[in-house]
Amino acid sequence: GVTKSTISQWELGKAHPKPKNIVRLAEQLNVPRETIEEDNYSAVVRQHRLSEEGNIKLVPFYSEVRAAAGHGHLNQEERYELIHIKNLPETTAHKNLFCILTSGDSMEPVLNHGTLLVIDTTQRNIIDGKMYVFGQEEALRVKVFSYEKNGVKLTSYNKDYSDEFYRFDELNSLRVLGKVVFHSTKID
Repeated sequence: GVTKSTISQWELGKAHPKPKNIVRLAEQLNVPRETIEEDNYSAVVRQHRLSEEGNIKLVPFYSEVRAAAGHGHLNQEERYELIHIKNLPETTAHKNLFCILTSGDSMEPVLNHGTLLVIDTTQRNIIDGKMYVFGQEEALRVKVFSYEKNGVKLTSYNKDYSDEFYRFDELNSLRVLGKVVFHSTKID
């Protein structure tokens, strides 16, 4: 509920969260409220900086937002929590990342239903053969993009789903949110 600039000011120790934000931070970071009180706030920041130095990044996770691995999934909720992700690509600036889950089976066996996706919002230019999350009307979707002679082909890994073709002049209807740079599937 605050700007990225405000969070940056907190992290740099140039400002301290207001009481209502201390409660929210405690919930998001899963720590007691007292840990974030003004006297202890810099210790919390140091702890998170140490985790990031160990190749663990804090990334916003929108647990109620889904990218359809199928025909479409409507998303209403946009609250997030910060989660730790380890071993992200070195070239990825974590401030440009967010996480969501998949819904459906069109990307199986690579992405199962409920797979965690990490999306880099700075990588919106299509690279042949890479996986992207995109918006189409009100739904978010995930597919592999590849160039064809007159446009772009969107492919599912599950062969039960047909490829989709879009002419270059139709690509404006697809709002590419970013490239999938990491995915993780929970094994039952």
